[in-house]
Amino acid sequence: MQRRLRVRPLVLAAALLCAPAAVALHAQAAGDPALTKLEQRVARDPNSAKAQRALGVKYFELKRFGEAKAALDKARAMDPKDGVSALYAGMSAEALNDFAGARDAYSKYLEVGKSKATKKQINERLVAMARDELKAQAKQAVANEARLRGVQSPSTTVAVLPFHCACTDTALKPLERGMADLVVTDLARASALKVLERDRMQAIVDEIKLSQTAQADPATATRAGKLIAAGSILTGQIVAGGGTQMNLAGAVVNTTTSQPTATPTADGTINAIFDTERKFVLDVFREMNVTLTPDEAKAFEQRRVPSFQAFLAYSRGLMAEDDGRLDDAIALFESARSLDPGFGAALQRAQSAAAAKNGAQVSSASVQQGLKNTSEGQVVSAAQRGSTTDVTINLTLNNVVGDVNPTLTNTVQNGTSGGANTSTNTPQNRDATADATGTDQPAQKTGQITIVIKKP
Repeated sequence: MQRRLRVRPLVLAAALLCAPAAVALHAQAAGDPALTKLEQRVARDPNSAKAQRALGVKYFELKRFGEAKAALDKARAMDPKDGVSALYAGMSAEALNDFAGARDAYSKYLEVGKSKATKKQINERLVAMARDELKAQAKQAVANEARLRGVQSPSTTVAVLPFHCACTDTALKPLERGMADLVVTDLARASALKVLERDRMQAIVDEIKLSQTAQADPATATRAGKLIAAGSILTGQIVAGGGTQMNLAGAVVNTTTSQPTATPTADGTINAIFDTERKFVLDVFREMNVTLTPDEAKAFEQRRVPSFQAFLAYSRGLMAEDDGRLDDAIALFESARSLDPGFGAALQRAQSAAAAKNGAQVSSASVQQGLKNTSEGQVVSAAQRGSTTDVTINLTLNNVVGDVNPTLTNTVQNGTSGGANTSTNTPQNRDATADATGTDQPAQKTGQITIVIKKP
């Protein structure tokens, strides 16, 4: 009797020690049994790409993006050709503001993914995301500005600020953006220079709210240059009075010393604005001691320039785009293209603006909606239910039967967890052929079904 009394406290203590873990496990299972099932599957077989993929998709559904990305990255390493892992890794990375990770994963999906509609969405999302990334980088640069003061970049790394238009005719004001864009394109022809994109410079200008009058100040130019990691900043001014004469005047400012190192200039007329810009760029090359190779010089001299009216419409498009008015930008770029059908830059900008507009509407919800009724969508649905199955055999049969003999009913029932197809609608009248064949809608064509069952 005494032995029994001694044992009972030990058993009770053991039960109490195990209780917290048992309660936690029960709560987790009760909260989301599918998650528990997948976590247990991964614990049993951590080297299963399908299990890691399914767990990552489930974590994403629960907005546990860090855990989702970790699991999906493991799945991608095990199976680099799996599109679902890449797609959901990209969405997880983007939710974490990891633009580089998102871009890498999305790019991989474009390579290995199966859904054409989803690829279109991701292509557009990448364009919109690139703009978001530039804004984020600009904010981060301003936030870390103090750390950048001692950083020196090569003087051959050049950024171009938007030009300032001192023009009597206010209709020429959009040339501020167009001229900077043209100069960036032409400076980039020299392999001796690393010219930063106009959009990257514009993001910095927007972030620090740099006024046009302040851009010519060497100290302000130096600040902008350091924020964008440029060794040299080119500022410019368009001077046009009431007549046809015009002047382009600029300054190249070294961001380390805040001192101008070159003052390029060129005179010309509005009607010959592209000749004036060409002389201006050649003066920049000369004062920066940049020598073009024979091929570079030939390409520069043989460059194609648009008509002035097309260029003015293009410049208006750049201004609208910088202001976030993408609908206006698209219309103006298309107008420029209409005025000059050979204006390739206008076509590229129109396509980019349209993709950015559409990409801004792409979300994880719209991507998941687009995946429905696809093989990749079935992988996602299975993961959400706690399964690692790719595509059910019944779904495959349904799709094949539907292709060969479309009917109002589907005689192959989907028995997966998630519901079965219970539609029982039938035609009211049966024709002679139907009676003869015993089907409601006899097939008008034949087909061959090949079923491949992989060994588990």
